Amino acid sequence: MARAERLNRLVASAAARLPIRRSAAALMVPLLLLVGAGCSASTALDSDPSPVPVVTQDQDTVSEVGQSPTASESPAAPSAGDATDYFTAIASNDEETTGQAQKLAAPKSVAAAYALHLSTTAAADLDGGYSEDADELNVDGGDYESCPSEGKCTTWSDVAFSGGKVSSFTVNGVDINKRISVGSGDRVKVGGLVQVRFISAYQSVASKALYVTFEFKSGGESVTTNLDSAKYRDPSGRQATATSSGGPNDLDRDSSAHGYAVFKGAKPGGVVTLDIYDSDYDDHYVRIKTG
Repeated sequence: MARAERLNRLVASAAARLPIRRSAAALMVPLLLLVGAGCSASTALDSDPSPVPVVTQDQDTVSEVGQSPTASESPAAPSAGDATDYFTAIASNDEETTGQAQKLAAPKSVAAAYALHLSTTAAADLDGGYSEDADELNVDGGDYESCPSEGKCTTWSDVAFSGGKVSSFTVNGVDINKRISVGSGDRVKVGGLVQVRFISAYQSVASKALYVTFEFKSGGESVTTNLDSAKYRDPSGRQATATSSGGPNDLDRDSSAHGYAVFKGAKPGGVVTLDIYDSDYDDHYVRIKTG
């Protein structure tokens, strides 16, 4: 692609980038969780699959770096206060507070993965210059409901516990145990230019949109994450381009930031392709399996 064409695409992309409201209710209510990034839905998070990079021309890398949450074992029944603290943190729409929910969740559980995903999208929004207030949590017996000022309410029910911590639950009546994927924590190097870490993938129930989150760490030169132009290929081979994204588009040298790409109507379990630009607007590709 000629450099002028890349610049024109960046200008158009920047004009289209608007903040995405992603409160716990607005984002999570309609979300199905997808289990297994780079491994089967039955693989436990405590497995340690190695990344499988395949380098072809122009730093075109395929990475397989996923793990799956484990189901709860023999749920205990601690006080309702434990779950209230967890869901209060979930509804905070704040990176640090939502991250604290992971400490209230059973290790390697769906609840921990759910908190990780929300914390990462909050971090991406903040890195991109957007934030929002916490949503109020309403508790009714074993049901926990959060309603944003815009969008539909989310109800978390059927809460299960393991080791005194939240392990799993349903979202608006939907069992999410096998619908979330999280990364292994490994970073994929893209031609010495930037390191990309896949964090989570998550599909919306209402909109059918798939949210895929990342962390970027640049090296000795600035880069353009270009998430608006990310592509996704589902297991059937159908390809889609991101309909929206969150996080900064430009990353200075020796910097890090979070981001996410949204693929409307995409089926889970496919591969994301990121087209990252260096400071000369040359293309560098990385492909990451999400399921």
